[in-house]
Amino acid sequence: MEEYRTAGIVLKSISDMLTYAIVIVIVAVPEGLPLAITLSLAYSVMRMKVDGVLVRNLDSPEEMGKVEEVVTGKTGTITKSDMKVDYFYSQSLLIKNTRKNTLFNCELFDHVIDLVKESILYNCDARIEMDDKAYYVPVGNGTETGFIRFLQDAEIPVHDLIKKKLGRVEALVPFSTMRKRSLTAVRHPDYEDFVRVYIKGAPEIVVSKCSRTFHIDGKVIPLDDTQANYILNDILIQKFTTGGYRTLAFAYKDIPLDEFQ
Repeated sequence: MEEYRTAGIVLKSISDMLTYAIVIVIVAVPEGLPLAITLSLAYSVMRMKVDGVLVRNLDSPEEMGKVEEVVTGKTGTITKSDMKVDYFYSQSLLIKNTRKNTLFNCELFDHVIDLVKESILYNCDARIEMDDKAYYVPVGNGTETGFIRFLQDAEIPVHDLIKKKLGRVEALVPFSTMRKRSLTAVRHPDYEDFVRVYIKGAPEIVVSKCSRTFHIDGKVIPLDDTQANYILNDILIQKFTTGGYRTLAFAYKDIPLDEFQ
């Protein structure tokens, strides 16, 4: 039995014909390997396109195969960005949103509910459009549309209420990752000589700027350190952050128009 050595590989064959066949395969595989990989990647990319995944570079699936950990946002990346209000907190009450009209079937007072509606609709970049079935649907940021649907579920005419801010906005500061809050100043809905400033953002940022809050009886009381720590630690961290919730805080302040200008 003769022995052949090709590219460092030892081949033992019974006949020369079998030896040549094996040698040809060994020589051909390295040359055709790039083509085989390219065809495999192209096929994978086309299959992913059918599933709605757009891949611009063929080598992306191969590179992603090297990734061990992915750090990403919860919404709009690995989820559908279809947000829903699950809990809301006010007047020292943590309320579970269990049905469509929970907002009007809880212990919140009417003036607090009005502030909730205004804070959602007036400090908001989402818009309300009419679809093919003549339904008013919120369009825009997933979080903000979730808040609007929360009001719509309670049969609040959001398409009419949101019009009240048209032509009345005095200032607008959009949300940014640095500030972690957005701000809208609107001419007061009831008093023309006042401006109401609505703020929305990360609870630790918003709460730190607040000096008062609503008590369980609906009255305004000072926001002391004990109450602030309860909101940020017991409610925010232990209840929501560890549960994977996206949590936002709302606040407002009335300023005389002459002082605002």
